[in-house]
Amino acid sequence: MTLLADAFLISHSLNALIALWLVIVTLRLYNYSKIWLVLLISTLMASWTITNFLLIFPLLFDSTSENTIEAIASWNIIGSALVPGIFIIFIDSFEGKIDPKKVGVATATIGAGISISLAGLLGTIDISSTIIIVTDLTTMRWSPLSSLAIFPTVLLCGYWTQTELKKSQEFAYDPKQLTQIKYMRLGGFLMFIVGPIFGILGVVYVDGLNEDVIGTWLSEIIGYTIVSIGIIMLTVAYTRSNAIAFLQPQRINSLLVISENGVPIHQYQFNPRLKMQTEIPLISGAISAITAIMGEAFNVSSNVRNIQFQDKEILLEFHELDHENENLAFILITESNSKFLKDALYNFSTQFMKDFGPQIHVGTNLSNTVLNSIDKLIRVKFGYEAL
Repeated sequence: MTLLADAFLISHSLNALIALWLVIVTLRLYNYSKIWLVLLISTLMASWTITNFLLIFPLLFDSTSENTIEAIASWNIIGSALVPGIFIIFIDSFEGKIDPKKVGVATATIGAGISISLAGLLGTIDISSTIIIVTDLTTMRWSPLSSLAIFPTVLLCGYWTQTELKKSQEFAYDPKQLTQIKYMRLGGFLMFIVGPIFGILGVVYVDGLNEDVIGTWLSEIIGYTIVSIGIIMLTVAYTRSNAIAFLQPQRINSLLVISENGVPIHQYQFNPRLKMQTEIPLISGAISAITAIMGEAFNVSSNVRNIQFQDKEILLEFHELDHENENLAFILITESNSKFLKDALYNFSTQFMKDFGPQIHVGTNLSNTVLNSIDKLIRVKFGYEAL
């Protein structure tokens, strides 16, 4: 094969294999953490794996028919729409405040990719040009219409990625987290700005200047390789520590364990920067008052589970301390709620009662060994530390 065909095959093969490896890595992390944002990254990686494999399919299986190339072109457009669309949802959720405008752009991008591909398969519009650059390489090129539908959204996704990750640095209180976010920003810059610019140049050279070989080097080899490097940097940075997977969008202030009478059992500060002075008796009294009011006014017999304020939420779990004839309240103070946090609080409180319940005597201080064990259990259940 020629140098161009060799480079094309090596570039897309490596991209597909690396993306497949990242699918496995992120699925393993999801299986541990059950954080749905990690599952989004897995979906993005799977899309990128399929996109790169299909591009080398004609070379691997010597299948260069027009139908094959058109089918590859259709998926290429869908896959290229899925990547920024999924990532817009990911980065918006990572920041913790879902913006309907961004979700709308993501949905429109994915919808446009699917619509253009279906229209191309039905012969309504031309979505690509089958170009035989040399006898060893047959590939597709997007039509200008396909490029105009995808590239602006990709660049917009790059801008939003940089903006949101920059905001997220404010909540990273550990040097390792700051480094992770820095590499995530660099990876996003390569994925959605530098790589796509080479893709745009490739389309210009092919469709505008009739320079097929130069256009292929720019978009299919250099552009795709840069995008894959960006994906690797961002995904590895995100998944190398459970702390960053947890950090957004669930911003936690502190976790309290108190008796129903307001006697403190344990307190854990998730973000040392906040230095929040928690008035435990006041919180305990407020919870008791709300529970009593709900019981009197609405005949509700169960304890309150969630208290929402304008900029804070309090999640609650209650367990009975049998040998003390008293209940323990597990109180999570956070800036935003999520199923992950509810599950983490429930799992922690249940395991706490199993491991430490018999040792709890209200009004008696716990040993440092027990306190350190409780802190470790918190970090494990909330995704900061592996078992």
